[in-house]
Amino acid sequence: MSTLHPDERTERFDDDMILFIDLLRGFAAIMVMFGHALDLSIASTFSWDLHDNLPFWCFIRSSIGNGIFWVWCFFIISGMCIHQSIARSIESKTFRWRHYIVARITRIYPLFLLGLVLAYFAWILPEDWGGLTSRNNQPWPQLIASLLNLQIFTSPFPAFATSWSLSCEVVYYALWPILLIFFRGNGSRAALFAIVCSCLSLVVIATAWHFSDRLSTSAALDGLWTTAILFPLWTGGAWLAANWRTARARMTTRLWVISILICLMAETLFVVLKFFVYPSWSLNTPAWVAAPGLLLFMRGASHFKLSQKPSWKAISEWLGRFSYPCYILHMQLLLIFHHFMIQWLPKSLTSQPIVYTLCLFLPLLIIMAITGPWLESRIMAWRSQLLKKI
Repeated sequence: MSTLHPDERTERFDDDMILFIDLLRGFAAIMVMFGHALDLSIASTFSWDLHDNLPFWCFIRSSIGNGIFWVWCFFIISGMCIHQSIARSIESKTFRWRHYIVARITRIYPLFLLGLVLAYFAWILPEDWGGLTSRNNQPWPQLIASLLNLQIFTSPFPAFATSWSLSCEVVYYALWPILLIFFRGNGSRAALFAIVCSCLSLVVIATAWHFSDRLSTSAALDGLWTTAILFPLWTGGAWLAANWRTARARMTTRLWVISILICLMAETLFVVLKFFVYPSWSLNTPAWVAAPGLLLFMRGASHFKLSQKPSWKAISEWLGRFSYPCYILHMQLLLIFHHFMIQWLPKSLTSQPIVYTLCLFLPLLIIMAITGPWLESRIMAWRSQLLKKI
């Protein structure tokens, strides 16, 4: 049995929180897709190099055209959901690695493999994507790493740049149960230990970069840096899930407003770093500013009272089914769309970034709205039956 006091045990999310998670996931996926469409349209109109654009378009690409803030939201939500899914079994010592691994593989891989196939078809097109995503003529190490979901340590397969975040997720999925088991189900201690280890890892990597030019260009070390600097976001979400009862009870409207201001501050910091060409390693540092804001924002989900609004309840559930297919498939489809639209559409449309963004974004949104939730529902039904068997 669990050695934790009853007040420390993980409490299940209420209906308002579950619906808010679905709503935020879907909205974040749409914003990432729109940002990539906007970035692609501006780059193809003016220049792939961000800072060869006019200052206005450089600012748009650094802000609206970049979806990193929404990826941070995904990490917070993922940490919350994974902790909820396994915490009780670890607390009661009924956790089984076989079931957990199968559950994670069947959740990630069906759509991920479809995304990899689409990325291959985008890659073979005779298209130069400039700096938007890597154009590698022999990306076989990246392909092998992607099949293992370790592409964060090699760079993603061409046309599948969005998969870097999924690679981070897989690392977090592997580490979190180990930490929870070590700390006997105590999510707070596990989260604190993970954050301390992340800090130490960053110091070690920065030191290695300082003393070795060869290591400063290592894709593996760069991937390890990204994984370590974003792990506190994920573990922050897990901590919130572990302390949900206490966190929810202490939430006020003032704190919820403050959370939004903190998130805006973090996004502003990222835009400044991006706009003024700070090194790539620094671009995720604002995530540490965003983390407390996002945690407070998630704590305030009850302010929306979505469970009491039938129409919003249906919308939230639909967006929850829409989010993962949209996120994992949209980049490849955007690049394929761009390849053909840039040839077929008149220059009067493709030379106007906002108009061309809508030409890319709206058809893809319709396609993903039709196919995404359907794919997700079928895969989840199959997954549910498989997990019941084991």
